[in-house]
Amino acid sequence: LAPYRYTVLSDIEQQMAPDEILVSDKIAMLAVVGRNMVYHSGSSGKIFQTLGERKINVRMISQGPEELNIIIGVDERDFSEAVRSLYYKFI
Repeated sequence: LAPYRYTVLSDIEQQMAPDEILVSDKIAMLAVVGRNMVYHSGSSGKIFQTLGERKINVRMISQGPEELNIIIGVDERDFSEAVRSLYYKFI
């Protein structure tokens, strides 16, 4: 990642002219994917409750317009536990 970081940041600055760019290291991304998630209320609550019970801090959240998945960023050291916890909660 390091060799490309400055190239990507430079391109973002030139094309978008943001006020600020914040780069966070050591964040692992995981996606919780499910058909018809939009029709099951409480899905995101179960996700965050499960992670909170295990003291896993959520650093980033993203959900697409189709509501097919929720992407979550956690510290790298919490990645395996987050995946395991969510797997057992939903499977």
